[in-house]
Amino acid sequence: LQRYGLTKKLDAVELAPHEWKLSGLAKHLNVPILRLRNWASKGWVNARQTSTQGLWIAWADAEDLERLRRLTARSKHGVCSHPKELTTPKPIP
Repeated sequence: LQRYGLTKKLDAVELAPHEWKLSGLAKHLNVPILRLRNWASKGWVNARQTSTQGLWIAWADAEDLERLRRLTARSKHGVCSHPKELTTPKPIP
């Protein structure tokens, strides 16, 4: 299939400092990947998608990882609102 151009090219993803593949960040935080993707779509995680495959790449330094850990701990079934300091990622330098 690849020879005939019927498959997508694979993204050669080189991660910058503090960048994570979303699956790796989900494992690191011990949070379901779908929840992390939902947070990314809400803007609670600095994230981008690669152009070819649409892979999610998140940015989180030590400070942002701690914020995401606190958000994870607070994210229990039935909790509808979270403090702004937990849902606002710091700007990427």
